[in-house]
Amino acid sequence: MKQLFSTLLVIICSSCTIKNDEVESIEIMAYYYNLNIDQSKLMLDCLFYSRTNNDGFTEVLSQKLPSSSRKDFGYEYSINKQLINEIEIQTKTSNEKSFDAKLNKTITKLYCGPTIRYRIKYKSGKSFLFVTNENIMEKDKKFQVFEAFYKTVTQNTKPKMFNSVRREYIKSKQAEFEKFTIRRDSLHHSFPPLPKKSEIKFIKL
Repeated sequence: MKQLFSTLLVIICSSCTIKNDEVESIEIMAYYYNLNIDQSKLMLDCLFYSRTNNDGFTEVLSQKLPSSSRKDFGYEYSINKQLINEIEIQTKTSNEKSFDAKLNKTITKLYCGPTIRYRIKYKSGKSFLFVTNENIMEKDKKFQVFEAFYKTVTQNTKPKMFNSVRREYIKSKQAEFEKFTIRRDSLHHSFPPLPKKSEIKFIKL
């Protein structure tokens, strides 16, 4: 009887460990830093935010126009579970610093696109975090599955628009991720000092 109880306990514990080791959500944000209206400080300007759960259900807020005039639109759809499984496998066997450090080595190269931040959360409470860009993902095979995931999320041609309740929920998630990103970026990627207003000049080309 004791042996049976011990066996059942081991099975239950193993099952809990496996579940806790699963991906809970995958968040992606594409963004720039721009000066605010009075040019006194840098502001995070989010172009795209998505959140995908363990089942592949994805909700997106996307903005295509300049921040002064654009309106975001939200949509939802499902992503192939296989992509999530591949990300889960790679993040379990990789060091997140090796992903994030790649940006530092190529930061001086010419690139005009947005910065892209990933946050993969596990049910255990752990997270896998890194920042990259489209140019790096395209050239480095290490990012192959992340590039495939990013393209799947951003290039979906048959999205379903979600209601106002879900929009507000996703907006709150985006706002939280923006605050997290600003804190993270300020710690790991120091911002250059802003010029004095008197030093800023605009010229016609």
